[in-house]
Amino acid sequence: MANELKLLEFSPQEVPKSGSDDREELPVLLIEDNPGDVRLVEYLLATSDMFHCRIVNKTSLQEGLAALSQTDFPVVLLDLTLPDSSGFGTLQKLITAFPETNVIVLTGLADKALGLKTVKAGAQDFLMKGGFDADLLAKTLRYSIDRKSVLQRLTESQRAREVAEESARLKEQFIAGVSHEMRTPMNAIYGMSHLLALTPLNEEQKGYIHSIRQSSEVLLGVINDILEFSTLQNGKIEFTHETFDLTELLYNVVNVMQYKRDEKDILFALHMDEGVPQKVKGDKLRLNQILYNIVGNAIKFTDEGFIKIHVELAEETETEALLHFSVEDSGVGIPADKIDGVFDAFTRVHSKDRLFEGAGLGLAIVKNLVAQQGGSIGAKSELGVGTTVFFELRFSKAPPDVLEVETEAPVAAQDALRSFSMLLVEDHKINQLVARKTLERHFPNIILTVANHGKEALEVLKTTLFDIILMDIQMPVMDGNETTAFIRRHMPEVKAPILAMTAHAYISRNEVFKTYGFDDYVLKPFEPEQFFTKIHYYLDLPVR
Repeated sequence: MANELKLLEFSPQEVPKSGSDDREELPVLLIEDNPGDVRLVEYLLATSDMFHCRIVNKTSLQEGLAALSQTDFPVVLLDLTLPDSSGFGTLQKLITAFPETNVIVLTGLADKALGLKTVKAGAQDFLMKGGFDADLLAKTLRYSIDRKSVLQRLTESQRAREVAEESARLKEQFIAGVSHEMRTPMNAIYGMSHLLALTPLNEEQKGYIHSIRQSSEVLLGVINDILEFSTLQNGKIEFTHETFDLTELLYNVVNVMQYKRDEKDILFALHMDEGVPQKVKGDKLRLNQILYNIVGNAIKFTDEGFIKIHVELAEETETEALLHFSVEDSGVGIPADKIDGVFDAFTRVHSKDRLFEGAGLGLAIVKNLVAQQGGSIGAKSELGVGTTVFFELRFSKAPPDVLEVETEAPVAAQDALRSFSMLLVEDHKINQLVARKTLERHFPNIILTVANHGKEALEVLKTTLFDIILMDIQMPVMDGNETTAFIRRHMPEVKAPILAMTAHAYISRNEVFKTYGFDDYVLKPFEPEQFFTKIHYYLDLPVR
């Protein structure tokens, strides 16, 4: 008892501190009306490694609540017996007023059951008066303070994540909107230039049309790259795992890029090593996209010489093959100090004679597509000599003689003799004209009806049935999604396939368009042959 009285006689100013510390003092709120207990807590803190804590003492619950309203204390030491509140209700009042506060309850030696009850009710911990020393007090406070800090960081991290997700959503929405606004007039420009090219023209006029179409393709490429890059950044790419013929894919790449290389005098070579499997399992679409981007890039920067595609087997197991792809060109090359940045977004090649078109996103997209499939990519180049872009991807080996063949759309041999009815729902007058002229030129016997928006289309469908419906999505009065959903739910007599026409490139993601009742989609601006192929596929009408 004498020792205890001696401890109570110490003043905080008289207690020696074990060394100096530059840490900022942490305020600890002690709601306690017994001066002796207050002095004891102060002494124990001063002699522990928590001496950087500063006790702020309040002698009633109301004073404590008032202090909490002004200061965010990392921890509160709460006596349950106070002049204005007593028992378990004291904790309940404090937690109700400040639910995020860390509370350590001080109880008497005989109140262990009460202490456990307070922890179940939301207290961080409890200490029994006379039953704790400097080490236990310090440990309890340290744990409580660290817990509050961790919870605060988690909360801040959650807020930051939510802000980032919302920001990404708004960015995607904005880019999709911009894409739509750009694609809609591009559909008119591209479609009109195609129609004009089919009319009698002199050589000068043909040159002008060729330039318009080339410029349109460049602009569309920029739009597509921006959309693709945004999708990759948001991590919304889903990769498939299907069996496909690798040899066929590579020859298709060469054939598709034929028209571009024919504009220049370039030798195009493809070589596959003997060990490369003909059939593999992986994402065929993304491999196509990677190769198109790299080869297209090589053609852009090569005016004469060659472009070589080489595929070799880097390593293999019984079930997998690691393939090494390289695309070599004899183009302008890249300076040594720029080679590390070729895969960065918005990086463009400049020369004193010429500025190459594009947004500088092609190789950035390629790098993302390769990386997200667990592959690696790199480049080597010599200025004025050429560039080689190479990447490695791992594929599963396909079982022998197993190939999932895609169903090809049936193509009619004599479209001029076909007769069918179509409802075109489109609000943009120029796009109406482009679609009408394009369809009537290819299908002279088409019976075409035009509606300016969804509500008008529903009125037409009440009296007339059609073989096929082309439905724009973004329209006034009643949009395409709402109109198609209404048709599928309330007009069972309409069995015609409905194809969405849209400038929104995101329509294909997860096939969301099918939830509204669409059978397929046509992306604006459409390539006429792709457009006709979809019509052939869904109609397959007999030749009359």
